[in-house]
Order: sequence, then C-alpha cells, then structure tokens
Amino acid sequence: MKRRAFTVIEALVIIAIIVILAMILIPMFTPARESGGYNPDSRCGSNLKHAMLGLLQYCQDSDEKFPPIASSGATFGWADSLIGYTQTSVILQCGRESNKAGNRNPRQSGYTDYWYNRNIAKRQRTKITNSISLIVLGDGNDGKEITDARYSLSALPQKWIDNHNSPLHRHRKHQ
Repeated sequence: MKRRAFTVIEALVIIAIIVILAMILIPMFTPARESGGYNPDSRCGSNLKHAMLGLLQYCQDSDEKFPPIASSGATFGWADSLIGYTQTSVILQCGRESNKAGNRNPRQSGYTDYWYNRNIAKRQRTKITNSISLIVLGDGNDGKEITDARYSLSALPQKWIDNHNSPLHRHRKHQ
C-alpha cells in the first residue's frame, strides 16, 4: 500500500483549524490564570463560606443552636467558636480590607472583618423560618468599626448602603 502525503491545501486547512481553536480557547483561560494568584475578592467569599461551614458544624455540636455573640465573660465571641472547626483565625480577615490590624487576638479590635447576625445568636437553627433569605454572616468592616470576636449587627447600617466605600460595595467594580 502506497502512503499518501498531505497536500499543501490540506496542511493549511489543518493549521487554520488549530488557529481558530486557539483563538477561542486562549481567552477562556486568561481569567483563570489571572485569578490563580492572590485574588482578594474570591478569598473573601471563600472565607465567608468556610466561616458559615464552621457555624453549621458548631450548631450540630450544640443542639442545633447558633453560637452566642459573646461568652458570659464577654471576652470571647461568636468568631472564637469557629476556631475549633476551622483551625485558623485567618478566615476572619477580608483580603480587600487595607485598614485592618490583622490582629489574631480576639480581645482586641481587628480580629475579624466580618459581622454576625445578632438576631440568630443562641437560636435553634431548625426553628428559624424563611431561612432562605436569612443573612448569617457578612463583610462588615469599613476600617472604622471595632471588629473583635463579638462584632455583630442586627441590620445593615444605612450609611453602608449609601456609601460606595462601605463593605457592601468593597468587592464591586465601580462604573
């Protein structure tokens, strides 16, 4: 059997197909490559996810009750209850917050950049109605709040909703 070689036209068609595929695929991989390094926006979302998983594990071990805002001595708070489940306090810091103290001491300000919904503290998880719209944790330091282990809110302050430098807008691109 005689081998047949590629003609010039066949070779050019194959090269054109490869170029077209490369033009389609290369832009798809660029965002993944850029976010492969330090990305504070994805880090913050990941931190909140892991903090929530820690809270749910706490609930399982505590008769389905969410942790209190602070312990009876008011030294330790809800954020400290997560450490046993997450093994680190690093998840309590937003990667986007430039004014943070980065403090690892729960008794001092700068321990966490996130807030905890005080309306669910000590409540039983199974008794919460309309849980689909419940905000449990949020990004909450605008560089001025005292963010120790007891940092909690009952609702978002109006100044955060109106101010484009607030935690609510920190991770959005301004247009």
